[in-house]
Amino acid sequence: MAETDAPALPGERDPDHPHPGQWRLVAVQVSNWGTFHGTHDLAISAKGYFLTGGPGTGKSTLLDAISALLTPPRTLQFNAAASDAGPQRSKYRRTVASYVRGAWAMHYDQATGEFSQEVLREKTTLSVLTLRYSDGQGGTVQLSRLLLLHAGHSADSDVKSLYVIARTPLDVTDLRQFVSTQIEGKALEAAHPGTQTFRQFREYRAAFSQLLGIPDEKALGLLHKIQSAKELGDVNALLRDYMLDAPRTFDLADQALANFQNLSEVYEALVTAREQRELLRGLRGSHEDWSSMRERGGALVDRRADIDVFAAQHLVRLLGEETGRLQLERDSLTAQQRRLTQDVAEARSDLAQLKEQRKRAGGGEIDDWKQQIAGLEVERERRRERGTEFAAQLATVELRTPAGEDMFIALQREVASLREALDAEEKGADSARWEAEATVRELGAELARTREELASLTRRASNLHSEDVALRDHIASEVGIAPTELPFAAELLQVRTGEEEWTAAAEQALRGLARSILVPDRVYREVAAVIDRTKLRRRISYNRVNTDLRRPAKNIDQRSLAAKLDVKDGEFHVWLSHEIAARMDYTCAESLEEFTRLNRAVLRSGQIKHSATRHEKNADRQINDRSQWVLGFDNRAKRAVFESERTRAEQALFEAQARRKDVESERERRSERLYALQMISAVEWDDIDAASVARRVANLRDMVRAAEDGSAALTELARQIDEVEQSIADSDEELLDVVRSAGKLGEQAERAEERLVEARERIAESTLDPEVEKELAERFAAIAPTLVLSTIDQVTKDASATLDAELMDLTRRTSRAEEDMRTAMREFSRRWPAQAGDTAPTLEGVDDYLAILQRIEEEKLPEVEDRFFDFFTGNTLGDVQALATAIAREPAEIRKRLQRINSLLAQVEFHSGRFLQLSMRPVHLAALDEFKRALEEAVADTALNDISRDRDLAEERFLSLRHLMDMIGAARTRDDQVSRVILDVRRHVHFHAEEVDAEGTVVHAHESGGPLSGGQNERLATFCLAAALRYQLAGTGQAVPRYAPIIIDEAFSKGAGKFITAAMESFRHFGFQVVLANPGKNPQALAPFIGGVGVVSIRQDRYSSVAPVQFVPATDDRD
Repeated sequence: MAETDAPALPGERDPDHPHPGQWRLVAVQVSNWGTFHGTHDLAISAKGYFLTGGPGTGKSTLLDAISALLTPPRTLQFNAAASDAGPQRSKYRRTVASYVRGAWAMHYDQATGEFSQEVLREKTTLSVLTLRYSDGQGGTVQLSRLLLLHAGHSADSDVKSLYVIARTPLDVTDLRQFVSTQIEGKALEAAHPGTQTFRQFREYRAAFSQLLGIPDEKALGLLHKIQSAKELGDVNALLRDYMLDAPRTFDLADQALANFQNLSEVYEALVTAREQRELLRGLRGSHEDWSSMRERGGALVDRRADIDVFAAQHLVRLLGEETGRLQLERDSLTAQQRRLTQDVAEARSDLAQLKEQRKRAGGGEIDDWKQQIAGLEVERERRRERGTEFAAQLATVELRTPAGEDMFIALQREVASLREALDAEEKGADSARWEAEATVRELGAELARTREELASLTRRASNLHSEDVALRDHIASEVGIAPTELPFAAELLQVRTGEEEWTAAAEQALRGLARSILVPDRVYREVAAVIDRTKLRRRISYNRVNTDLRRPAKNIDQRSLAAKLDVKDGEFHVWLSHEIAARMDYTCAESLEEFTRLNRAVLRSGQIKHSATRHEKNADRQINDRSQWVLGFDNRAKRAVFESERTRAEQALFEAQARRKDVESERERRSERLYALQMISAVEWDDIDAASVARRVANLRDMVRAAEDGSAALTELARQIDEVEQSIADSDEELLDVVRSAGKLGEQAERAEERLVEARERIAESTLDPEVEKELAERFAAIAPTLVLSTIDQVTKDASATLDAELMDLTRRTSRAEEDMRTAMREFSRRWPAQAGDTAPTLEGVDDYLAILQRIEEEKLPEVEDRFFDFFTGNTLGDVQALATAIAREPAEIRKRLQRINSLLAQVEFHSGRFLQLSMRPVHLAALDEFKRALEEAVADTALNDISRDRDLAEERFLSLRHLMDMIGAARTRDDQVSRVILDVRRHVHFHAEEVDAEGTVVHAHESGGPLSGGQNERLATFCLAAALRYQLAGTGQAVPRYAPIIIDEAFSKGAGKFITAAMESFRHFGFQVVLANPGKNPQALAPFIGGVGVVSIRQDRYSSVAPVQFVPATDDRD
């Protein structure tokens, strides 16, 4: 057996190098990496290398060291071949820090129930990783990474890292001297000229990629991906992620979204400007109306004053006419008065002569009798009027008028008895009156309380009394928290649906806890302090609750009162549920007999049995008073109770008020009767006895008649005297009428003169414009077509009232316009305070707001409209067009890439006489088809041409583009399969592999995930990987890539020997150096393709090592 191929020394040519000038891995060195404690060196054959060993010995650890030097940290996945270990293992996944610490096992802590890592290195540790490459022509590139982790730290973020690129070999000992508490990169560069150090992977990658001929980060990703080749089986994912570049559509979509966002902001500015314009236009319209109405109001005020002048002018005319008429009538009455006065004087002279003649004839005694008759007739009339009043008073008390003096005396005795009875009744009625008044006051107060509580219930959900709620709200406000954070227990409890018959019992049992406030521990001290300094008018109870404490749930007997209660979800649910379970373990007894047998029980009636000896039951009225119930998540039921109670209280108050009215009416009736009786008692019989006076008058008349009948001369004189007296009476009456009429005419004339003087004063130095006179004449004519003195005052009042009504309506409309202006200005200031600035939303600021409107209309809005149109027709439509073009052209570009890959695959047999070729076909998804249709509509030529001329259409198209942009935005932000497909044109096509013969005829077609064996699928993926990697590293213009190493973990674990040979042949054909690891499967198939073997072993389950073994290269005539 020959020894493993040894790498050439730096500066020497390597005769065994397959492709001189190509970089191949020749050495790996790790120090304090995972279970490789200390420093370990491994020489790698330039031809290829096989790393073997049992499971868990550390093969993947060595390969992860290579990944840690070559793979970007954000895509680095350690132990990639075991990525299917599941989520439980991923919880303890390998990290840079765990490798530096040397994690080798998991420890289970019985006390905490947690796992922790067992590590080899707990103190400050320096780990060093090194890869050395040779080009076979004496050139060397060494990549190293120094990792420093101080004691007490175990996170990746705590690891200090330095990347090193050297052109001469540097050992661990060479690098360790530049590490103390920090890694001194500058000192390292100074000590070893030509050496570069890097803190960031980005700069480090750019440098080593340029040296080693790795074109980009995608190639590095593919190199890392091939390390877990056993997991590769989806040709689509392989080609999309590693053969095809990220499409321009992502950048174009981002640009379109960014520009559309900018456009949307411009559109929002446009919408805002239009909203501002419309709001301020309303202000302008209100201001114009306000100004017009103010001007009109001023005119109406002037007309109001002009009405008096106009009316006074017409009044002067009418009063002049009236004064003349009155003077004519007064002259006529004066003449009539002189004539009547003369007639009366002559008649009185004749009467005196006649009376003197009758006296000489013996008529003096008759005159005395007539004089007595006149006096008695006056007395008789007085007694009749008094008797009428007396009869009315008797009727009030339901008594009859007495027919004689005896009956009058009896009546007065009866009246005295009635007065005594009414006095006694009045004294007894006082208590009834006060009782009725007190009942009304009490029921009124009860109704007020009911209405107040009902109003409070409509504003809240709690069933607690309004004063309890107000007190709780005050405490919450003082503490600075919401009232809902200090709930009453009753607000979190309610009787379950279907168990309502136990509500009274639950209310009775929970009356203490239900009315207590639950105070979370976080605000306990603040709540206690507020309650301590508050002067309370009601008792308050509260419970301190640790809402973070988790108590084990208690088993609840389904027959207990606790089982009939629901506890509201929230932070108090656990605590309150525990309390209910502990306190409400009363069995709900169905009968009194069962109640007496149980130790703790409750009846529907509310009787509670606390223990074998202690029982309790409240008053039935209180237990069943639903208005006092407090349990429930809401108060709808209680509101219904109070609404019913309000109706009852209103009816009771109505009845009490009616009763009070009846009592007052009865008192008034008694007062009327008592007053009548008092008036009756004050009457004497002579006050009402008109009959006796009438008899005396009759006797005197008989005496006069007898005396006059006895003398014919006296009879004649009496007749003449009566005629003259009647004539005098008639003349006196006529004269009195004339005097009265003259007096009235004098008064009328005086008043007319006064009014005339006043009217003339009103119009003095006052003139009306013809237009004003015309307007006022029309106003007066609308009320009365003709103005007369008797109606001019009323017509003037009506005209003034009409004008006042107009003025009042105008004032209201002016105030409304003024308020509309203030509202518009306040709204503008609220929505756009920056534009409003310090301008106050008052009438004084209207001009400033109108100036803002002018700037919006003349400057801002046209500018924003121009910006929107230019932006839309320029950037947005261009972005959409570019995106549509990219999506349409990309499939052709993909096809070109595929052809280049196929040209590489055609160089290596997949099976004997067969070659692998890749093919593609379009993917059809409803969301993708919808997106493409929307994109096509957005870039339609006719729409573009129309939009360039029509701004309204541009705005309409912008709004329709929102749906498209929403789809693009979702595709860039959501992480679901459909969203990823929309913009990723690599996913617009589906790839599959075809086996073709030498003539290009398809023999077999292979679909990813199809019915292939594990080995066949692995082989298919490996061929595609090799071609894709060859393409990524060397394109189609180089014979072999400049960078050759390929690392494969758990390589060919499923493939048979012939599959392995074909796969390895593809790698060798494409110029790759394969470094692979597996537990030793099919080593014979690998022999022709490797130049060395290393065996990894582990002792004590924690210390790994690697040792080369003798290896005899297989004879291969293909070399």
